[in-house]
Amino acid sequence: MRPSALQGCTENAPPTYLCAGAPRNAYAIDCGERPIKLAYFEYGIIYSDGVGIDKDVMEELAKRSGCHFIFSFEPRARIWAEIENGSLDMGTYGLETPDRDKFAWFAIYITTKFYAVVRKDLARSVKRAVDFTAQPSLKFGIVRSYSHGVG
Repeated sequence: MRPSALQGCTENAPPTYLCAGAPRNAYAIDCGERPIKLAYFEYGIIYSDGVGIDKDVMEELAKRSGCHFIFSFEPRARIWAEIENGSLDMGTYGLETPDRDKFAWFAIYITTKFYAVVRKDLARSVKRAVDFTAQPSLKFGIVRSYSHGVG
């Protein structure tokens, strides 16, 4: 369900972009009755030690929308729990999953292409996933608690 905060944007324009390039308040923005609570989490260049892409994008969102935001820093798991229970309005850099679709709405504002990284000595023999799986001596590791998205 698409929120109605941005009247006048096309259906294909993600609200986080605020219709990219639009000046502040170029569209009717309903900020609601209270500040919007948004939390970041530590994730390299996305957000770390008070700086990062997420912070830059969300500060621009606040500036262009004219809405009052309260920014905080929280562990990722707490952010999801608080969005689900309604005590937090927004999080950043989240991957959509069927479980999260039950309580959250997602707007794409940044995309990432993940790579499988192999040792240099394997680079010639491993060019595709099938090359890796053909070598039973190789082990592939993933982070169990990380959601790699839908699909």
